[in-house]
Order: sequence, then structure tokens, then C-alpha cells
Amino acid sequence: MLIAQSPTPEKKIERSVFLSYASCTQSSDCAPFVWIGPIQIYEYTIAEDHTTDIRDNIYKDIKEEVPCNCDVKLGIVTKEFETEEEAQIALGKLKKQFQDSKNFELYVSNTTRTTAQLGSTIMMPIKDPSPELDRSLMPLRINMGEQLYNEGDYENAFKLFSKVAKKEYEPAYYWLGRLYYEGKGVPQNFAKALEWTNKGEKTKDPNAVYLVGLLYYEGKAVKIDKVKGLQKIKEAAKYEQDDALAFLLDNTSDGLLLRKGYEAIDNAEFDEAFKAISTAAKNKFELAYMPLSRLYYNGDGVEKNDQKAFFWMMESAKWGEIMAKFGIGIMYFEGIGVAKNEETAVKWLMQAHEMGNKEATNTLTELGILKSNE
Repeated sequence: MLIAQSPTPEKKIERSVFLSYASCTQSSDCAPFVWIGPIQIYEYTIAEDHTTDIRDNIYKDIKEEVPCNCDVKLGIVTKEFETEEEAQIALGKLKKQFQDSKNFELYVSNTTRTTAQLGSTIMMPIKDPSPELDRSLMPLRINMGEQLYNEGDYENAFKLFSKVAKKEYEPAYYWLGRLYYEGKGVPQNFAKALEWTNKGEKTKDPNAVYLVGLLYYEGKAVKIDKVKGLQKIKEAAKYEQDDALAFLLDNTSDGLLLRKGYEAIDNAEFDEAFKAISTAAKNKFELAYMPLSRLYYNGDGVEKNDQKAFFWMMESAKWGEIMAKFGIGIMYFEGIGVAKNEETAVKWLMQAHEMGNKEATNTLTELGILKSNE
């Protein structure tokens, strides 16, 4: 006789909403900060004793995220709310509290997250830190400003970049120029955009070089000069600046030809890719040199030829393309299309490293030529 089994009752799913923040006083081990965590939403079954486990997990996650090495001075507050709306209100009040405080200079907003993964650390260093600490925090402030920009909080992004620029930290110059150019967080002002990006260009910031070129190309705040504008945009493209590359592919005849070649590669139509890219290269469109080198090296759309691969990689490297300098260094190091020459290889790799190429830096570090912190 079969006995019908009663169905297993479905476990009721509950949701808890938590908001956390942490703070640490200044010590010899870490910088002072306030970390405002994102709203976290946890789902659990009604039978679970969730509160203790969740709080333990939050504390563990925060400890992994915040730059604090002193457990005694680290304070963490976690509050539970019934709804996301209540947590959002509390988060707004907490932000305002620190934003209005005279003791803190940085403010970053956050978005709601639906897992326990924190993903971002929010630090608000106390004003007037030591000069050494103040300088070390500059990259963090740039990152915070970029986050604000990406979240659409342009006004606070402008305020933050302005503070950083006043302290003569060069990457902020481009960002101020960009905000003035776009009219985001501040009234649009092309003259101000040119002023700040000119300062950035002097530091050889590829982002600033591109924007100066665009202003000349469009004739904004300066007399229109498309030749000069293109020269500057190409200069930025040597560093693989994304906006510069996109502009050249979309606004020049050879760039459109090169884009056609890239699309053919994506579709595995290598004969068409070689035809388009080799034509652009023969027209002396410098951005086509390195992809043509790769076609010869891989034998895509043309018979494999390491010597021709080397020739076109060298043309690109002599033009100044950062990845080509790295590539030609590797070709000398491994003897691809040229006699192996480690001394010459190191010279090209060093040029790429000095331009900021991470692959070159890593290679030189592995070879023992650079120390790990150079």
C-alpha cells in the first residue's frame, strides 16, 4: 500500500536591508577615513537565525575593504531596516552629515547593491593631513571624482576635481577641462576647457592632449584648425587614448578604411581585412601600421611573413605608438623577423615603460631590470 507523502512546505523567504558605515581615527598604521557602505539586501529563510551571521559577514567584508590595520580603532555601525526606502532615507542623512562636516573633504554617493559583495570603499579623509598623506591620497580622489562623474553627480565631481587641481595634481586638469567642455556640473565654457586642458597637455596627459586637439578641430575657444587638431588627436592616439582612437576611425577616410578592416577581422574575413588595412597603411595612416604587422605575423589574409611583420611594427614604433614600442621590444628579444638582440629589446621596452605601458613594465621587472616599485 502506497502512503501519500505530504508536500514539503515551502520555506518562506524574508528580506533584510542593512546600511553600514565604518570609521577610524588617525593612527600610524592607516589614514583617517569614514567608509559609507552601500545598502545591502539579504534574503534568507524564516527558519534561519540570520542576524548574527549577517552582521558577522558585514564586519568581515568591511575589514577586507577598508584601509585599516588597527582593529581597536576601527568602529563599524550596522543598522537594519524593514524597507529599502527607509534605508535610502537614512543613507541620505548620513551622507549629508559627513558632507556638511568641516572635518571631511570628500563625498561619494553609492548605489543599492543586492548581494553581500561590497565592491567599493568610500573614504573621506580628514582635512589638513600631512603633506605626505595628502599627496598619497590624490589618486584616490581622482578615482572618487570619476565615480561621481559616472554616477551623474557632476556638481560634486567638479568640486572634487577643483580641490585636487588647486593642489596641482595633474590628472585633475583634464577632468576640469572635460566638465567645462561638456557643461556638466558647471556652466559650459570652452575657454575654461582650453585653459585646463592646456595645463594637462603640458604634463603629457593623453586625455588632455586629445581634448585640446578636439577644441582646435572644432574651433571652440580658438580659431578652427583641423590640421593642428588632428595632429594632437593622433598624438593622444599613440597612447591608445580611447576617444582619440574612436575619433580617428570615425572622422578620417583612412580611419573608416581601418574600421572596415577591423570589422572584417571580427567576421573572420581576413582577405578583406588585409585589403583594407594594407591600403590604409600604404596611405601612411599610422594607426594601420600595427594591425598590418599582426596580419603578417599571424598569416591572416596574407602569407605569414615575420620580416614584414617586423617592418610594419617598426614603422608604428618609430611613429611613437606605445604598444608598438612594446611589440618591437618583444620581437627583438625573441628574434622574430629580426636578429635577436636583447640590448636593443630592452631599449624599446624601456621606451614603452616610460610612456606608461604596463606590459613593458612587467616584462622589465621580470627581467630584473626594474625593481617592483618602479
